[in-house]
Amino acid sequence: MEAPGSPRMDSACPPIAAFSSAIDEDDLRKRLAFLELGEEDEARLRRLWEFVAPREEGNVRSFYDHIDAFPELHKLIGEGPRRERLHRTQHEYARELFTMHCDTRYVENRLQIGAIHHRIGLEPHWYVASCAKLLTTLMDTLQPLAHEAPDAHAIALKSLVRRMFLDMAWP
Repeated sequence: MEAPGSPRMDSACPPIAAFSSAIDEDDLRKRLAFLELGEEDEARLRRLWEFVAPREEGNVRSFYDHIDAFPELHKLIGEGPRRERLHRTQHEYARELFTMHCDTRYVENRLQIGAIHHRIGLEPHWYVASCAKLLTTLMDTLQPLAHEAPDAHAIALKSLVRRMFLDMAWP
């Protein structure tokens, strides 16, 4: 029997193939339309990545420092090579969030990450809270742009929020 709060490393996590059949272009188009997330948003996010990229290592470090303050999350992350791999994965997620075209391949990638979160026992409330932490960190990173062009900054934040909520909505 597992100790309360310990990571669940069993095979109860459904394979990605179980969700992949639910991913089709029509469903993706509907979700994108509902979120009003389109090509202009993708172009805007790609341009923002040029500003975010040099700052992202600090964002990742800050994110994991925050996680360390919560023992139940720190236990899932661990130390050493696993933690280093997660830092790289988090940086890669940020790059994909800003630069990757939102197609079924993108969604399958998000589902794969969700399956891993499920397998290790990351509870949904911690996942949502982590997304909020990531989003607010990125908003803080983008804040200097508000002084240059407040209207463009507000539109950029809407694109970012829509994209992150799309990520959170699968399956």
